[in-house]
Amino acid sequence: SQNYKHAKSSGFSEKIARQVALKPHLNIGVFALEANAPHWNVWQKNLKWALKKGRIWGSEQIAMNITIYSDNLSVEILPTYCNWTHISYGGLKFDKERNTLVEPYLPNHEIGIVHFAGKHNDPIRNNKDFVSKIETLDGEIINKKLRSIKN
Repeated sequence: SQNYKHAKSSGFSEKIARQVALKPHLNIGVFALEANAPHWNVWQKNLKWALKKGRIWGSEQIAMNITIYSDNLSVEILPTYCNWTHISYGGLKFDKERNTLVEPYLPNHEIGIVHFAGKHNDPIRNNKDFVSKIETLDGEIINKKLRSIKN
């Protein structure tokens, strides 16, 4: 799994890697914590450990996954529409009536934040005028700038 692979490559023990291996890989593109939450100190400890291996990419993510799954700190997981990971082959739709991006399946919740994670989204991240082809709820394919959807 992604968690297992990242835990091992970041120098965490086999025990910790196995604890997180089959857990959902939590994306930390969007999260919220109280200023005094204990998660900050535990995450910092885990991040320092992960960074010792010199692998910067993904260190903060595996550190948070270990904080939650191995250190057993309580969390409330946000629904995917709070941090929708945009993928190059689609995975979201546009609601013309509400003029917004929505989940592709019923009840088509409005997507609050689109996270352009991964190299396949470099064109969107690097060009604010990049136009994507998006399917509408009624099956039409339209062109949209995903970085400024309310246009």
